[in-house]
This record gives sequence, C-alpha cells and structure tokens, in this order.
Amino acid sequence: TRTLGFGQHGDVVDGEGVLGAVQKVDAASAISWREGLLVFVKQPMGDVVNELNRYSKQRIILANASITAIDFTGTVDKTRIAEWLVGLEKAYPIRVSIIDEKTVLLFDKTL
Repeated sequence: TRTLGFGQHGDVVDGEGVLGAVQKVDAASAISWREGLLVFVKQPMGDVVNELNRYSKQRIILANASITAIDFTGTVDKTRIAEWLVGLEKAYPIRVSIIDEKTVLLFDKTL
C-alpha cells in the first residue's frame, strides 16, 4: 500500500491497481479550473486551443500547422478568451483574424 501526500500525483498503471511513479503537483494549478482558470505550462498551442475551444463562444482554428507546436505557458480565464486572443497576438508570432462571430483563425506571422 502506498499513500500519496499533499502535492503529489500518481497514476494507476494499466488498471492493475498498482500505483505508478509519484510526481509533485502544484495543487493551486490543479484545482484552478474550479475558479474558471485554465493553467498551461509548456503546452503545445494545438492542445491549448483544443482546450479553449471547449469554453469559447468562437471556434478557434489554427490556420498553419506550424502554430500547433509553439509552446504556451500561461493562465487563461475561460470567461475572457477574447482578451487572451488579443494578448496572444502581442506575445507570440501569431496573427489573430476574426472571421465572423463564430470563427477565429490563428496565422503564423513568420510565414
């Protein structure tokens, strides 16, 4: 029997009931979604956009495959995704283009 302590995370391996490697976890980040915040640490932009599309009123589409691999670290308030898009354009080599009320395209500025 193994017991996890505060700030630790472990996965059960292959449904065998065996606890795999134990890792340290920032508890505040792990539960931040309860406060409406999504925390990303070195996540590929493609994964970030997929997660944000779950909450966004507008569908965010990556127009260039090169954007998918850009690492993103930051916190996004899921009720303020439009503001995040404005900041994204300032901080990353990404151009944000609002197509209509339901669609936003992200373009690689370097292409």
